Amino acid sequence: MRARREPRLTSIIIPSLNELEPLRRLLESIDRCCMAYRHEIIIADGGSGDGRLLNYYDLLEKNKAARIAKSGTAGFSALCRAGADMAMGDALLFISRDAELIEPNTLYALSSQGEREGAAAAGCMLISPQGALIAAGGAISKDGKIIYPADNERLTHTVRTVSVLSGACMYMRADMYFSSGGFDESFDAPQYEPLLPVGADAELCLRLARRGAAPSACRDIVRTGERAPKVPRRAEAP
Repeated sequence: MRARREPRLTSIIIPSLNELEPLRRLLESIDRCCMAYRHEIIIADGGSGDGRLLNYYDLLEKNKAARIAKSGTAGFSALCRAGADMAMGDALLFISRDAELIEPNTLYALSSQGEREGAAAAGCMLISPQGALIAAGGAISKDGKIIYPADNERLTHTVRTVSVLSGACMYMRADMYFSSGGFDESFDAPQYEPLLPVGADAELCLRLARRGAAPSACRDIVRTGERAPKVPRRAEAP
């Protein structure tokens, strides 16, 4: 089956709220690992009051290094939606502010999987700063449960079709995202964990699956902070 063309432009969308240093590390890793690929960076801010961060935003915009999308709320879905609405790319990469790209071909690997015919989205294996597994895509069992793999090299280090991906690193074509309706804001809990997907990522993947499109997990690794969503080993599918 013929693969789809690689996108002309990938919009990298980063939900953000206060805290300069994690964002700076992520942007530096994008600069190192994505230099060979056409991309734009959109930071979706949920109302930061950190003066240093706001000054950093001004510097990024002045140098055309990133654009800032403003959201009325700090929930994950609301921020992703605000960033996607500003995006000019024909592919979207949603990535956690606490993440860090560590492999130079990550964007290529994601696009290779996410652009396949019938693909819904693509994601990477997420590890903590200490190297522990955080997320690697999950599958639905026969009894309707979502099963997430344990730290099993045979599974987590393979390219495979999965049922759900983490919103901490999720790539999809823009037409797929917008035609599906995007992330559901009813899952947002900004008063609890404003930048975490808390189910919106899994729900979007399952909604896409009902349309006949399946997510894929890549071998590439993204390092992310301790506050990234640690997926449960077993969860109910909607």
